Order: sequence, then C-alpha cells, then structure tokens
Amino acid sequence: MDGFININKPKNFTSHDVLNVLKRSFRGTKIGHAGTLDPAATGVLPVCIGKATKLQDYIMGAKKTYEAVIVFGCDSPTLDRDGDVTVTDPTFSLNVEALNLAVKGLTGEIQQIPPMVSAIKKDGIPLYKLAHKGQSIELAPRRVTIDHFEICEIREKAPCPSIRAKITCSKGTYIRSLARDLGQALGTHAIVERLCRLKTGAFALEDSYTLEDVDAMVHAGDYSFLLPMEMAVEHLPQIGFSDMEDIQNILAGNAIKIENRLNTGDTYSLRDQDGSLLALAKREEHGLKPFKILYSPRSRHKEMTIWHGLASVENPPGKSAVALGNFDGVHCGHRYLIEHMALEAEKRGLYSVVTFFHPHPIEFFRPQSHKYLQTDKDKLQRISSLGPDASLILTFDDILAEMSPREFAEDVLLRCLHTKSLWVGYNFHFGKNALGDVKWLREFGERHGMDVHVVDKITYHGEAVSSSTIKEYLSHGALEKANHLLGYAYHCSGEVIYGNQIGRTIGFPTANVDVSSSLFLPSPGIYITWISYDGKRHPSVTNIGHRPTIGDNLELTVEVHILDDSTDLYGKIVEVAFLTRLRGEKKFDGLDALKAQIALDKEKAEEYFARRGHRR
Repeated sequence: MDGFININKPKNFTSHDVLNVLKRSFRGTKIGHAGTLDPAATGVLPVCIGKATKLQDYIMGAKKTYEAVIVFGCDSPTLDRDGDVTVTDPTFSLNVEALNLAVKGLTGEIQQIPPMVSAIKKDGIPLYKLAHKGQSIELAPRRVTIDHFEICEIREKAPCPSIRAKITCSKGTYIRSLARDLGQALGTHAIVERLCRLKTGAFALEDSYTLEDVDAMVHAGDYSFLLPMEMAVEHLPQIGFSDMEDIQNILAGNAIKIENRLNTGDTYSLRDQDGSLLALAKREEHGLKPFKILYSPRSRHKEMTIWHGLASVENPPGKSAVALGNFDGVHCGHRYLIEHMALEAEKRGLYSVVTFFHPHPIEFFRPQSHKYLQTDKDKLQRISSLGPDASLILTFDDILAEMSPREFAEDVLLRCLHTKSLWVGYNFHFGKNALGDVKWLREFGERHGMDVHVVDKITYHGEAVSSSTIKEYLSHGALEKANHLLGYAYHCSGEVIYGNQIGRTIGFPTANVDVSSSLFLPSPGIYITWISYDGKRHPSVTNIGHRPTIGDNLELTVEVHILDDSTDLYGKIVEVAFLTRLRGEKKFDGLDALKAQIALDKEKAEEYFARRGHRR
C-alpha cells in the first residue's frame, strides 16, 4: 500500500507519536512523515506510506501556511508556552502602524536564526537536547522566505497583548523565531501561544483526518483516506508512456531514449497512459534515467476467492471495483488493466473482482473454433498474482448469450457485485449481439453512479498487445515476440503419458506430455524450453509435431527431452515453458539422420543455457 495520509496532528503528540499510532494499522509497511510539528502545535502532518516515503523531500520542500497566536511583552526559553513564561514588559501596548511596518520588514526573503530548541543537529546531536542540558550555541542565520504575513486579529489584553496571524512561508522557517524577531522589531519580547499548520503544499487542514478517523476506516476496510503519490510531484513536468517495452524498462530502472528536447539535469515525472506514476527520472545525455521507481502493484494478504457463476457468490461484497473481459492469456495489456483496477479498489476501500467468461463467447457460438492460450487454472493463478480479492467465472450459456447489455449491467454489475468502479478495454463488447460497448457503459455508469474506466490500446514496439497477435506470433514460431507481449514465457502443462518410446531407442528419451486439445500451441518445430516438476525446473528441448520421420498423419504430440535429469516422469504433471525456436519440423531419411539432428539440437540448447549461466 503506497500513498499519503493527511493527518490532523493533535496537541501534545510528537510527529513520531503519530507514526507509532499509525504503524498499528500498517504493520510491516514503511512509514514516515513529511515535516515535523512540535508537540504543542496542531494541524497538517503529511504521512508517507510505502513507496511514498521516497517522495518525502518533495512534500517537505512545499510552501506551508500557519495560523499563529503571538503574544508580546513576555519571554520563554522555548519561545512558546511550553517553556517557563515570564512577563518582561507588562506596560507594552501594540501600535498598529509600528506593527504593520515590522510585519512588512519580515515579509519576503529574510535571514532567520533558528531557535535553540529546534531539531537542527550540531555534531549529530539535535539542538533541543543540548538546550535541555542548559547549553547554548551561537547559530548562523538562515535564508528563508515569508510569502505572506497577514494580521487577522489584534487582541489588546492585559498584561500582554497578542495578535492572530496567518503566515505562508518556505521550508525551514521557524514561526517561533519569526515571533521573536517581530517582538524585537517592536522593542520587546514575543512568544508563540498557539500554532496550527493549515496547509503543506496540496495538503489542507479541511481535508485532513484525525488518528481516530483513520483507525475506524481501516477497521471498516475503507482506505479512501489514502492519497495518491502523484500529488507530491504534480509540479514536475510529465512525460507519458503507453508502449509496454518502455514501461518495463522504466520499472527496471533502465534509461529510456527519447527524442523530445529536454533540459539536461531536469527532473521529470514519468506516467503511464492511465496517469499512474511510474518513476521520477533525470534527463541525461542519452535519454531519461529513472532514479526513483514508484509504481507498485497491489499485494493481497489472503487467498483470492474464486466464484464459479453468479449463484456461487456467497456473502456478496460491499461496493466493488470490477475488471471485466475475457483475459485469454492474461497478457501485458490484461495485467495493466487488472493491476490498475486492484490499486483503484485499494485506494477507495472497494472489493476488487476480476470477472471473465468461460467458455469464450467465440467457442460458444462456434464450437471447436477457439483455442485458448492457457487453461482456466493457469489463468486464475496468473490473475491471483496481480492482487484482486476475487475472481468470478461467468458460464457463457444460452441465458447469458440472450442477456441485453442493460440486463447484464443491472443483474451482474449492480445487483450482484455492487460495482462502483468498472474497468474494461477500449474494444470491449458485451450483451446480446454484442450491442454493449464502452460508450453504452459510460452512459449507464453516469446514470447509476458507476465510474467506468476504459483502458486505451496498450502497445509494444508500436503494435497493439492482444491475444490474437500473440497467437499469430506463436503460429509462426516467433516465441520471443509472443513472450514479450505475454509478459512471461508461453507455457503449457499436462500429465506425462506413455508414447511409442522411439526417442529412448535412439538415445534421446523424451517425456510425452498430454496437453489439452483446447490449447493454442506454437507451430510444429523444435524449441528450447524449461520443464518444471517436483518444485524444480530443468533445461530441455521440446518437439511439437506429427513426427513425419516415424509415420504419416500421426497425431500432434509434445515431447520433451530433459538435458540434466533422467527421472521417470510417467504420471507426473509437468509444465513446459517455451523460450525460443531452434527449427521447424522436418522429415528425415531414417532414424540415423534424425538421431544426428537431435544431437545438434541438444548441443545448441546446451550452448543457449550455458550462455545464460546454467551449466550441467
């Protein structure tokens, strides 16, 4: 969980006291504050959660606004009511003209000596600790800026008059020192009686939460108090990215080439097409170099709930965020949509649900015409890793096929899932005759209080990421391109069954994997692969094909030769991940020629793994 909390700090709490209270609600999460407030002060204390702690400096450097009550004619070692207050000038009275002149002299860029009770360190020791020991150190003045100094009220009260003022100032300004200097300009002493921080950058007191508020909301599962990290860097110039290779490189911390004319050394906010903050980067000679990676997918702390059909939705969630689609392959584009939905749900305190159809509508209307990139089991595992609370598998049958867009939206999205935030792809269609589209959904959402987020086309090297494009690459054996769009190595799984054992007779035993006929397999050929079983993976060479050297018109098989193991795998469930293609399928002149080619294939595969640090 990453973001900011705008806390209204109570009196007599240190900033660290506030963090200690909040840590009970955010156990195991990094937490920090962005600007110390003294125990006697109240008001805005921005708190950073998770990766937002990387942006503390951007909040601390923001302008701050205070309301202060300054009392004249009295003094205190701490320059406020916390110290031993002594009346030094009981006859002092405020002259409005002199006051206005003194305020004018303390507005703009000024030199200010910090108070001895500040947290500034001398030889690693905070000054307030030295002050408590009775030590005093001569401090050099610091340059600060008072942007606005407004007298809101004058209180002529014996024995010490006071003013209520509103002050906007730069980082590093001490209001107690400002009160002291104002008193000196009027020929007397002055201290701060009451101090409240009204604003820090975009954090305002009227939008803040008390510690009690946050505790109650966390217990209710409502995290709507969490503010996005983006608000800390809104002042930085932004550059958006939609190409998945660029986004992956940014998240890996790699420099990005960019043709825009940017100033060297400047800091830029890198966003994805949804506006989510990916990283901060500096312009260098060869492009943009990320130096703070800030995007973070949501992590779920309990097992994902799986519902098979509407009737199985027990204890329907409260308000929810829903990602709706087919999600065949759960490729980069799907992952982008699901991760953003889950993050939105977490920020708004919604229950996150991924909803997809099985069978695929194409298969329902044209049986045997659709091949899947993965099984439902693999799909659910992939979805689960992205952090949603639940997945709902809707059985696509005659009833669902006949539902109008309105019936589907009302029955499934509103009545069953109580959807407040819906996420779909730009080309999503649904309902009878596919009459429902994103335009219809947006209009429906406006009428029923449901936000509809439409994710635009996700690209890789300028090409749209889609299940059909991935299948096209697989059909041509272009594994590297298909894997880039998937975001992982294409894989299939199945039980190892008995084959004709020809491989064993020529010295290259293979595991014959019984793969579901509903899966879309790469084109026939020889591939370098990983095979996984018993919790370990092994380098391997895999043949997908009809074995034309053995006979004519044989059924398609997936046969795996393992390079570093000879374990008997019969009856085991294995997973085969495809890395790259060595060659296409070929008919050889007898088993000897086949054996010689397999030896060459094996040698190339061993070289491939050796170059990547895996040796037998």
